[in-house]
Amino acid sequence: MQELPNNIEAEKATLGSILMRADAIHEVLDMLQPEMFYMERHGVIYRAMTMCAAQRIPCDTRMVSNQLRKSGELDSIGGVPYLSDLTDSVPTSQRIAYYAGIVRETAGYRALIAVGGKIAALGFNEGESLETAQAKAEKLLLDATSMAESDDLTHISTVINSLYDDFDP
Repeated sequence: MQELPNNIEAEKATLGSILMRADAIHEVLDMLQPEMFYMERHGVIYRAMTMCAAQRIPCDTRMVSNQLRKSGELDSIGGVPYLSDLTDSVPTSQRIAYYAGIVRETAGYRALIAVGGKIAALGFNEGESLETAQAKAEKLLLDATSMAESDDLTHISTVINSLYDDFDP
């Protein structure tokens, strides 16, 4: 069986870039969701990073590991040594948007594969009308592709941070 599309090196480079340059997370908050990471532990790490960013805490190794420790997930991701290894694997944090784009793209391919299976199952279900099955298939496909088209959306933490800046004396 063929492995699902992924790019572990791009995932590591994205996370490592954020750990190297704390402000780098703001370049990808509107591009990535934790579920887009192929490796579950990378999604857990990214979720912790977004939580730090939402609280205006720097996304460095120490603060992200503290966030993971609070949620009881530090050991499951490989501990502080794994976070440190992420920074060692990044040549430069300046290309974070490129790395994140790869993560997003491979997540999109995986979403299409999942939708393909669901649409195939609709085709085997002769218990409902063809029109109903086609409508469900169309909705599934639209939902899967909307992820790639949502570049104009802004992550909630970005909105909250800008509002906070407006009210900060």
